[in-house]
Amino acid sequence: IADDVSRRWLLMEGCAGVTLEDVTDMTTWARAARRYGQLQVACAARSDTLRALGCRVRDLTALVPAIASLAGDREALCVGEPAGVTELQLEQLRDSLPALERRCVELDGIGIPHALEHGDLWPGNVFVDLSSGACVIIDWEDAAIAHPFLGLAPLTVGLGSAGLAT
Repeated sequence: IADDVSRRWLLMEGCAGVTLEDVTDMTTWARAARRYGQLQVACAARSDTLRALGCRVRDLTALVPAIASLAGDREALCVGEPAGVTELQLEQLRDSLPALERRCVELDGIGIPHALEHGDLWPGNVFVDLSSGACVIIDWEDAAIAHPFLGLAPLTVGLGSAGLAT
């Protein structure tokens, strides 16, 4: 409906339906994931245009240093706190950094083109109209040009939270 480029705001029409997190039908989840993939494929050829419009770029090569920085921030990880990570988990994270870096380089080398990546693809940001099957994805403030697989992590976690993962 409207946008404010300087604030990176976008106002969309209201969404019909329910959030994906409230859906227990695996077919609906698959349809929503497929729709997101179709959007990414359609945008892959437009990466240069999206960059020119100011869309951020998140390379896999920048992922490891960001995670390494986080691994060094005990306060951000709430180490030892009830909602935080344990000392053992922190040690495992730090130990996994070299393997993570190798995997990022390997994944980047496969040559899958970067595409528009939502950056916050939790099931609560996906609305589905159960009667028509339509799907709307909201909350694009963290969007970037990135490897298209990155957005699958929160969606997959949400799938498990909905009790649908095996």
